[in-house]
Amino acid sequence: IGHLLPMISPWDNPGYLHRVWCLFELIIAKKYGCKITMIMPDSDRLDFLKMLDDKNMSTCDRMTRLFDVLFNTRVQDAKDPKNPT
Repeated sequence: IGHLLPMISPWDNPGYLHRVWCLFELIIAKKYGCKITMIMPDSDRLDFLKMLDDKNMSTCDRMTRLFDVLFNTRVQDAKDPKNPT
């Protein structure tokens, strides 16, 4: 209690950010001052770090790719797995 560990996988399209209950959980954790530590499988972590270190991309492009993941999270499009309609 007091520490949320959301699983972020895949890092560039995490299912966690597409489920309404998970978004609610994240908002409540933040509201009540819980520690939030994003975790991801080793393979996703390595892909994420590889993207951050990609010399073929500008720093701006790398940051844009990262922020696109967050900006593409739309609460109004979140899914309820118990009621998929």
